[in-house]
Amino acid sequence: MSRRHFAIILFMTCIGLGCGQGDSLEARRPERVTERDVYVADAQPDELAAVMEKATAEVVRCVEQKDSLSSGSLSVERIARQAFTGAIAADKILAHPDATSEQKQHANQMKTMVLFAGAQYDEWAFLPRLQKHVETLRREQPKADTTGLAVACLLELRCRARDVPKQEIFPLLADFAKSFPDNPAGAKLFASYAEKLLASGDTDGAAECYRQGLAAYADQPGGELLRGQSDRLESALAHRAAERARNEDAEQAFVARVLQRLGGQQDGYFVVYAEENARPPRHGGMYFVRFECEVLHGAGAVVNYVRALPDNWSWQLVGRFSDDEAGHLAARDLCQDVLKKKRPPKK
Repeated sequence: MSRRHFAIILFMTCIGLGCGQGDSLEARRPERVTERDVYVADAQPDELAAVMEKATAEVVRCVEQKDSLSSGSLSVERIARQAFTGAIAADKILAHPDATSEQKQHANQMKTMVLFAGAQYDEWAFLPRLQKHVETLRREQPKADTTGLAVACLLELRCRARDVPKQEIFPLLADFAKSFPDNPAGAKLFASYAEKLLASGDTDGAAECYRQGLAAYADQPGGELLRGQSDRLESALAHRAAERARNEDAEQAFVARVLQRLGGQQDGYFVVYAEENARPPRHGGMYFVRFECEVLHGAGAVVNYVRALPDNWSWQLVGRFSDDEAGHLAARDLCQDVLKKKRPPKK
């Protein structure tokens, strides 16, 4: 596996396993770890690379087990310490006179990943360092894959923030796609942000995010991820729309049936009697039937009342009266008479 692909895989892992949007474990940390608390001895580039890679692997392992961060050695403090270790080792490689260009590129990639992971748990300590790292790469290697990876990490943190509207994020994603059209991290950025929009209930925003992502990365390997997620969303939306249409049709049919039993009348006071359809005991004996009678104003009130009845209840219209005070009083009198006799009048 090439170092480029290794870095991309790390980026995918950290996106998938990092804190939730706006989440931070900083409140759990008993005390802040600073760069001064970490020491990395001077050494040859290959020895520093071993230290850097070990620290990076440890950071990723801690991120993968983030639910256990409050216990034992899996702590936010350990993430910060290992992230600083990896970043310091990377800086020493970048400044080493004997480091090759390949070693320096690898150091830049690993520095990006440890700062990205650290910023998810301590923005104060690591986000400014990541921003400075990105600025340096954009200045020195504006089109390099390494720079694209760093920009993607910084943008992913921006996408996760709670208070940033999508109107600000979409232009940033579009700018990344324009600047780094072949970078595999781009498709993951669009997919990750679409998932965040879906989680917040913004299906229209998620659909638009998938559309823009496919427009930029349809022919890239990550385009398959976007296309699959977009197709699943479209299928879910179509299923939801069909279900909503069925529910609307069923509701219209229900209302029509109730209105038909009201004689098509909409206004006035309706006296409605309802009772439980209780079955008598198989071997005879007494049994009780629950019933009720209500005065309801307007056909809409009758519809709502009937909708709320249990499935094993039936109802019938006892009478309808004019939509005035006299009608209201007459409806109440009839309702009281029905309740007193414990049955509706015979038709």
